Amino acid sequence: MYGSPTGSISGVLHMAARRPYIAAVVVVAAAIVIGMASTPVPPPPTPVPPAAVTVTTPEPTPVINPTPATVPTFDASCQFGAKAVVTNLCKASLDTVALWLQSNPNKSVVVRGSRNNVLGVRRYLTNGESKFGIASSRINAVTDATTGNTVTIREQ
Repeated sequence: MYGSPTGSISGVLHMAARRPYIAAVVVVAAAIVIGMASTPVPPPPTPVPPAAVTVTTPEPTPVINPTPATVPTFDASCQFGAKAVVTNLCKASLDTVALWLQSNPNKSVVVRGSRNNVLGVRRYLTNGESKFGIASSRINAVTDATTGNTVTIREQ
């Protein structure tokens, strides 16, 4: 009588009689547990077989007696800013032109654009900050009456 009311079977019955909602919760929980235990767990899905991959490498094209005519021609452009000063993007293009001219010593280029921009390109390639030292005779300047900021550079 002084202990817990659930210490004996009679205590449990007495508690269920006084508090029927506790008994109902216990019965529902027991039914759920029994229902879950009787439901079989479905097997895991079968894995998808890996795809068959075949790798084919194309045969390289044979090079038969390369001639000097296979040297690529050169074509570039350079965008100037508001002033006739060589911009960093333009310097990258002009460095490529200078390297091409150094690797092809018997080639020359035609620089076409507005007067100040063409002279800026020529100055950069011959004795400017690039220090490539390209001969000015290899750079033919052709000035247009355009007011645009683009200079085109092509192999002559």
